[in-house]
Amino acid sequence: MGCNSEVRGSDSPKHDEAKEKAGVLCDKSHVHPGGGKGEHAEAKIVNHMSELPGSAMEGGSMLLNIDWRFKRKSGPKQSGMPCGSCYDMLCHAQKECDIQIFICDKDNNPQPLSNGDCEADDAYQDLCQRVDGNPEPGR
Repeated sequence: MGCNSEVRGSDSPKHDEAKEKAGVLCDKSHVHPGGGKGEHAEAKIVNHMSELPGSAMEGGSMLLNIDWRFKRKSGPKQSGMPCGSCYDMLCHAQKECDIQIFICDKDNNPQPLSNGDCEADDAYQDLCQRVDGNPEPGR
């Protein structure tokens, strides 16, 4: 389920147990935001995969075919992009845990997430362009 920003950013030992319980990826080095975002499919998949007995996600790969449905009346109705919080988690997996991430684009072709996709100021928009065909989520 993740933790709120105060707990995630705290160095206090009183939050260690909560962060340990909520942590995922390479020695529980990432903690998802609490609330609804911690329940997104990407977070659930990583939580499940990293908690399997004998799991060694480091050095592995993940292929995601994301189908994010918008609840708005106008504009795009769906996207293949992760939300910003899940994107941050996937970037952590890519950079810190040596997990290759692939996200299927609008034509179901896997698009690799590279370290460059996580570092530049406009990296999310660049990945959006490759996955959805637009600089913002939406097909």
